[in-house]
Amino acid sequence: MSLQTIDTPEELKTQIMALIAIEPKFAPIYEQVGVPSLRHNTGGFEQLMRAIW
Repeated sequence: MSLQTIDTPEELKTQIMALIAIEPKFAPIYEQVGVPSLRHNTGGFEQLMRAIW
C-alpha cells in the first residue's frame, strides 16, 4: 500500500467524491461544508494524533 498525498483542492474534491460513493451518508456533510481548505503540517504522525485527540 502506498501513501498518497492530496496537494490541490481539485484532488481533495475527487477524493471526497470517492468517499461519498463508498459511504453516501457523507453527502449531506459535503453539501453543507463543501471542499475544506487544505492544511499542510510537517508534524507527521504526532500532528495526526493531536488532531484526533
